[in-house]
Amino acid sequence: DTSADMWSMACMVFELVTGDLLFDPHEGEGYDRDEDHLAQFMELLGRIPRAIALSGRYSLELFSRRGELRNIRRLKFWDLTSVLVEKYRMAKEDAAELAAFLTPMLDFDTAKRATAQTMLAHPWLHPGGAKGRALAEAAAAKAAGGGAGGGGGGGGEG
Repeated sequence: DTSADMWSMACMVFELVTGDLLFDPHEGEGYDRDEDHLAQFMELLGRIPRAIALSGRYSLELFSRRGELRNIRRLKFWDLTSVLVEKYRMAKEDAAELAAFLTPMLDFDTAKRATAQTMLAHPWLHPGGAKGRALAEAAAAKAAGGGAGGGGGGGGEG
């Protein structure tokens, strides 16, 4: 099962794009770091389905029987596209495309979470469709020292 790797991948891509951690939990008055971490997940992604919230070994320490956090009552929901636009000043279209790429890797249900194979075909990785893929492949070949563009001309870095 690589679903945890996909969650981590989404967090790393977010960090590479923004320079910030996607989730940065802290202990607070009346709640611990783990509960803050869960609250941050829910604020960004929506409530954790009750069946998932209550399925863990320590679930009843963190969640009520209704699947609500025990010690953090007021959540401030802020979807990923809005975070990217409002906090990081990303263009709305770019933010929506990045959010569409990251969100399937952040599904609470590991059975529904995107796989690496499905994400490889995601349009965010292939800007410009076939043309964008061709340009990316040409750039990668050039960077590797072979292929398109004539071999780097000039024989040195500077």
